[in-house]
Amino acid sequence: MNSIEIVEKYYEAFNQQNWDAMLALVHPNIAHEPNQEKAD
Repeated sequence: MNSIEIVEKYYEAFNQQNWDAMLALVHPNIAHEPNQEKAD
């Protein structure tokens, strides 16, 4: 899988709220933090 395919699959998993699939595409040492922006 090339880098473009990884990013496409990452966004697809994100849009499906499939967090496990999304995290499976990144290095295990990556700390994925949720968005810290506050809603109005």
